[in-house]
Amino acid sequence: MSHFRCVPIPTETAQRWRATGRDDAGNALRRSMSVRAYDADQMVLYDLGQVAEGPQADAPLARALADPRTSFVNIHTAKPGCLLCRVEPG
Repeated sequence: MSHFRCVPIPTETAQRWRATGRDDAGNALRRSMSVRAYDADQMVLYDLGQVAEGPQADAPLARALADPRTSFVNIHTAKPGCLLCRVEPG
């Protein structure tokens, strides 16, 4: 299998969620989310990935951002995999 790279595609929903923390119906996000860390080559760092419920995503996100290999983290809905936001170390 050849290497591949995931390319995040911004959507209106993702932009709204980043700005407000709310989904299309105006609800605060409380569903399962997948935290996916990527390195400088945009390759997934599988050992840092984790699925969490809503507010419990803070701990895996902090762990991924603290890792020196992490260039950015994408947060997706866990089941359909829709991109919610991209987080970069500050």
